[in-house]
Amino acid sequence: DWKGNWGANCPLWTPEARMQAQYTQETGLFFMGLHDVCKYFLSIHICQYRSDWHGTSIHTPSEFPSSLLTSQPCFEIVQEEDGEALISIMQAEDKDSADSFQADIGFAIFHVSEHAKEWQANEVLTRVPEKVFIATKFAVRDSALLPKVLSKGRYLIVAMSFNQRAAPDGTLGCVRPFTLGFYTSRLAFVKPLRLDPKAFRDSMVAVCHHSAKVKQFYELVSVYQLQGSGISVYVENKLPRAIQIYTELHVSNMGISRGKSEA
Repeated sequence: DWKGNWGANCPLWTPEARMQAQYTQETGLFFMGLHDVCKYFLSIHICQYRSDWHGTSIHTPSEFPSSLLTSQPCFEIVQEEDGEALISIMQAEDKDSADSFQADIGFAIFHVSEHAKEWQANEVLTRVPEKVFIATKFAVRDSALLPKVLSKGRYLIVAMSFNQRAAPDGTLGCVRPFTLGFYTSRLAFVKPLRLDPKAFRDSMVAVCHHSAKVKQFYELVSVYQLQGSGISVYVENKLPRAIQIYTELHVSNMGISRGKSEA
């Protein structure tokens, strides 16, 4: 039995809450807080769990391409009113094979300022907002889930995979389909878009600035390490000259899915 918050004997339950949830221990049902669900479950199927919520699920043509040299998937969200939202991306649970592998997935949400008139939601975006509003962690799992209160406005969801494993045949990483799920207590509109390669790289940099550990080697040189199922490294050099950074990587702990290694 679940013994955390909202478990059978949890003091958070009041007679009013039990009545509203129609909860009795005899039913065999149990309740968990959404934070604990995100913490303990790597695989989850989302349903519209409140009758007055709005749900959107987008699958085709959402996929992680095999290379960063082509456009990447993203989604525009227009939230009509302030309200709760539940956002997820999901991939099929498959075993690794010669033409498929389980990607490490996550996503970042950018808030598009109402004053950013130059930011246009065309079919292929050439730029992203400068700062990340919130981002998930990146891990090999079936789904990445994020509950959040969204204010009225426009948002950009960028789905990402930082997977560092090469395909078994030594080629570039495999194409990986996924589904976006967006559920909200207020009316919202979702539109699938694409990011051009430069805009996607800018979004990766923004995620590193938001979530990565940073090491300051010199006053104008910083190295960001974003750790998930692998390590993504971003070097920011503001010196007027080029620099070289050396590190040790071994075949036993290193794979490349977005390029080729010269090691």
